[in-house]
Amino acid sequence: MHIQNISFSKVQQFSDRDIHYQTKPEDFQEFIAYMPTETELIRAASDRKSFPVDRALLREVLLDQYKDVGLHPLQKEHIDLLENENTFTLVTAHQPCLFSGPLYYITKILSTVKLAAHLNKSQDQFRFVPVFINGSEDHDFDEIGHLNLFNKRVSWQTGQTGAIGRMSLEGIPEAIREACDILGAGDDAQNISKLLHNSLEKSADYNEFVSHFVNGLLGHTGIVLCMMDDVRIKKAIIPIIKKEVLHATSQHLVVETQEAIESRLGYKPQAFARGINMFYMTDGQRARIEKEGGVYKVLDTNISFSEAEMEAEIESHPERFSPNVVIRPLMQEAILPNVAYVGGGGELAYWMERKSQFDAFGLFYPCLIRRNSLMILSKSQSAAIEKLGLQVEELFEKEDDIIRDFLQKQTDVELDLNEEISMITKAMSLIADKAEVIDPTLKPAVLAESSKIEKQIEQIESRIRRSLKKQEETQVNQIKNLKSKLFPGNGLQERTDNFLQYYVLFGPQIEQKLMEELNPLDKAFKVFIDK
Repeated sequence: MHIQNISFSKVQQFSDRDIHYQTKPEDFQEFIAYMPTETELIRAASDRKSFPVDRALLREVLLDQYKDVGLHPLQKEHIDLLENENTFTLVTAHQPCLFSGPLYYITKILSTVKLAAHLNKSQDQFRFVPVFINGSEDHDFDEIGHLNLFNKRVSWQTGQTGAIGRMSLEGIPEAIREACDILGAGDDAQNISKLLHNSLEKSADYNEFVSHFVNGLLGHTGIVLCMMDDVRIKKAIIPIIKKEVLHATSQHLVVETQEAIESRLGYKPQAFARGINMFYMTDGQRARIEKEGGVYKVLDTNISFSEAEMEAEIESHPERFSPNVVIRPLMQEAILPNVAYVGGGGELAYWMERKSQFDAFGLFYPCLIRRNSLMILSKSQSAAIEKLGLQVEELFEKEDDIIRDFLQKQTDVELDLNEEISMITKAMSLIADKAEVIDPTLKPAVLAESSKIEKQIEQIESRIRRSLKKQEETQVNQIKNLKSKLFPGNGLQERTDNFLQYYVLFGPQIEQKLMEELNPLDKAFKVFIDK
């Protein structure tokens, strides 16, 4: 495979803030603690030693979570290393999407694994362990309950509600069957089928299914999966839960930072901070907590607590309290000896709103690293691009612009009539000036005629382009097809296509190729081109 780097600034699907942070992170210095560089990551590790965590508890929880999943030797080595005070984590996280959901679910894990490997090789002062947090408490089923394989949508059909990780496997066998039918009967497809069916057979709920599936696919890379929906973890963060629920600590700090970001850099708030940024969670339900007067109410239920009752409930059942996006980062840093969060542009945008909040909770604020973004071109797609005489970077332009430039290359005639319009407009202006000398009322009439002529010429240009487009109809349709496949819905491939289709297309070696080339410290959009 050939690799081509594309400048982030040329990827129109990225937000202005995302491009800005990737290309000029120094402009965000007020809102981050460390620049996203290797040197700063090492400095972060040195500083992190002043923020100890319960490493024995962490090892106990991780080993227990892997008890029925099975540890790859490298994962066991990584978990054992976490007991050493000079070992730190690099974290990424995502909701438990169906069969890994969009492509970037897998590539963000591989980005984190590669960053850890790079740092471990480049220095010997510290050790770094890649960790993937399965956001199993999320309840946004519409976002995670489907995947796209070869332009076909596979959905998890279930009426369950509440935390997704706690859901039963109702509907998963049907989704597996549908996905396997689409993937086909090849050897690599059969390997995926076995993994999905084995994960189903060994699991009692969706949390366990995700653990088995991700571990079976990527466990050999050494990635360590961690689930925060664990009573031992929740007990360890009782002080955070109390401070947020009983004292509404976060909202004003986050809002102040959001206002500062908008004032200094012009970017709108990314996450909505509430008075209480915690949910009350039971099986089948995850509902917001609001305080009205002196009473804490769990919305859409009959559950309420006085302040004393709420404090007692937190002490007795911390596992019933689940963070929203404003508190979730705090939990990770309280439990893990973490130095960096590796995430997408949207994720880093809400992390940037947290610095003063972390300070208020007495927690370490990690380095924010933009994960790798990428696109994969099949052999047929790269051949089509070459046959059309296009460059890969041209495909990142708007479809109309690509077609316009392509058509211009097919003829020696200049299709753009702006120069001719300019000449006629100038001539009509001179005529208008002469007419004005004779009769001032004639000038507006002449200029109106000039405007009509300009529009007529634009229509002529449009007809010329349509005629040429019809002559080149086959090639124009090929461009449209390429654009729709590589930028589905005018978005990025990595946000729509599922990794499993590329595993089937290229075999397991696609994962190795991604691992070789990805490194989130390399700030380019990477295009993997099969030749």
